[in-house]
Amino acid sequence: MQIQSEAGLPDQPVAAKHVDVSASKSRVHFVVPSSQSPFAVQICVELLNLANKLSNQTYYVPVVHRDFSDVFQRRLSTEGQTVVLFGSIDDRWPLTAEMQKLLRIHLPCTSRIGLVGGAVLIAADIQFLRARTVSVHPDMSRAAAEGNLNIQTGDQPVCRDRNVFSAIGGLAAPEMIKEMIAEDLGAFMADRVMDYVGLNASGTGRRTQQENQYFQRAKGDAFLMQAIDVMVANIETTLSSRALAQRLNISSRQLERVFRRTFSESPMEVYRNLRLERADQLLRYSDIPVFEVSLATGFGSVSLLSQRYRERYGRKPSETRAGRYGD
Repeated sequence: MQIQSEAGLPDQPVAAKHVDVSASKSRVHFVVPSSQSPFAVQICVELLNLANKLSNQTYYVPVVHRDFSDVFQRRLSTEGQTVVLFGSIDDRWPLTAEMQKLLRIHLPCTSRIGLVGGAVLIAADIQFLRARTVSVHPDMSRAAAEGNLNIQTGDQPVCRDRNVFSAIGGLAAPEMIKEMIAEDLGAFMADRVMDYVGLNASGTGRRTQQENQYFQRAKGDAFLMQAIDVMVANIETTLSSRALAQRLNISSRQLERVFRRTFSESPMEVYRNLRLERADQLLRYSDIPVFEVSLATGFGSVSLLSQRYRERYGRKPSETRAGRYGD
């Protein structure tokens, strides 16, 4: 699946399981007039795509528009969807009388609204938005006060008041997107997305895509997260099912039951997937021979690695390695 884009921004592929997003906040319309903040918009789009990737589902479908009227005049219903008006910190968001009319008609039907930078000042012209508290850049605070906006106190760069999210500018927008992901997919997933790209200030540590998926499915269960950590720490010298259970102070039968109930996979299947992900990383990003990759991931032979790798990824390890050097 590709991002639908009218902004001249690079399309980003989404490889994930499809879910119905026709009537949900999952369809996110970014409205970006002129050439304002193209890189900040792209970061926000990539965060949504990453949430798809780490959750293993196509939850979000980002759509970027240059022309504001495209969202409404083409009769694109935004009921149940998200609209982000993306402005800069240098200018007020451009708002003609026709745009103002469209906003007044359609924004109240939009499930979730994001206001970035100068776009926050449109709240002064839309009656139902004036009742919301918003985050305003210091350069625009005087104008916001003149427009009788409810300005968030303190120095937080983002704000949420019910279904209205706001950010003082493009660089704060990713934090606003994180809040939206947390609302939809949970705080754990939102933190994992930000960790993955190094934008999380919490310092909670970074994990691979496969680790994140298992942690998300564990839903904060301390035992399961400990089990994953033990597996990750023992990729090269792999543990047997019995040895793993002993490390976790549980019987092999109990360990099997807990994993199948949560992951629908046995502990050894989960363990193998983590090892295969490590092998894939080494094949993609290192130059060590394939035989050494098999040893470093506990498979012991190229033939066994090849068999399991093809089952998981649909290609040979040698094909992945060849792709590292281009055609």
